[in-house]
Amino acid sequence: MLILKKIIKSVKWTLLTLLIAAAFLLAYFNFPVKKSNEKAELGVTFSSRYAQDIQVDWRANFIALLDDLGVRKIRIPVYWDLVEKNPGEYDFSQVDWQLQEAGKRQAEIILVVGQKVPRWPECAIPVWAQNDNQIRKTRLLKFINTVVERYKNEPAVEFWQVENEPFLKFGICPPLDVQLLDSEIGLVRLLDPRRKIIVTDSGELSLWIEAAKRADVFGTTMYRTIWKEGVGYFNYPIGPRFFHLKK
Repeated sequence: MLILKKIIKSVKWTLLTLLIAAAFLLAYFNFPVKKSNEKAELGVTFSSRYAQDIQVDWRANFIALLDDLGVRKIRIPVYWDLVEKNPGEYDFSQVDWQLQEAGKRQAEIILVVGQKVPRWPECAIPVWAQNDNQIRKTRLLKFINTVVERYKNEPAVEFWQVENEPFLKFGICPPLDVQLLDSEIGLVRLLDPRRKIIVTDSGELSLWIEAAKRADVFGTTMYRTIWKEGVGYFNYPIGPRFFHLKK
């Protein structure tokens, strides 16, 4: 009985210590950061797919983004399933138009290539490539090759981003293939050695190491308010110092 009481007491002290440590960390993560980044510039991700999903005129929205809001830094996903609906048949009209309009206004573009790009369902794999992994991998590299060759001389393109948060298990996607990811990055670097490559990772749910070591420029996210089915809207209890600590 005495041993049991000692065990219970030890467990209580351990839990109390953990709770105090957690409270301290939460307080530290949310403590205001005094140093500001005066050079920070705001940009946006524009998804023609999402605009069409919510039934708005994506072209009008893109022009409003440039002219009404004056945005000059834009990330544009190249959706594989929209560009190559049939094997070897490419329709770059949407991407061409966005780059032309951005170029007229000297906007800087991050062009995202790969099978996993921004907006749900995350992975944009054509139907014809979904049921055979070897076909998917081979044709993905061919698709990336085609995209980079088409746009590597486009002045508006400032960076390439290869995949979107590839190390985060999220979306309707095949399992991560690190060898394939490295092949994608290597291919883009070979085809366009003068532009830097961005690799991104989740701000809250990753340690960043695997993505950052493959990138010329590392990108991450910081979500404050999110919505989750069954829970609704809630705020992440972590502030800017959490990200500074990981850095």
